[in-house]
Amino acid sequence: MTEYLNQTQETQYQENFSKSFVTSVVLFKKKFKFCLNLYQKEIHGSLTRAGKVRNQTPKVEKLPKKKKLTGRAKMRFLYNKRFVHVVEEQGRRRAGPNSNKNK
Repeated sequence: MTEYLNQTQETQYQENFSKSFVTSVVLFKKKFKFCLNLYQKEIHGSLTRAGKVRNQTPKVEKLPKKKKLTGRAKMRFLYNKRFVHVVEEQGRRRAGPNSNKNK
């Protein structure tokens, strides 16, 4: 009797699993087709205006930059920045470069 119940439970489980699998595959296909349709359409105007803003902006030549420090000179610069030229605030640690303490 228990074997019969186990077999019927297994077949019910397999049927339910196969039905849910088929519906999930169908839903996936529908979603996939919907996504493909979205990507195929032109949403933001025609392609004839592509690059309009970039082409309208005036070209500005880059300014020459100073060479970066390397090796011993860089370590010296960092040491001086962190420990020598530190302005003490009232009982606080020095604020980092990304802090919003002024706001």
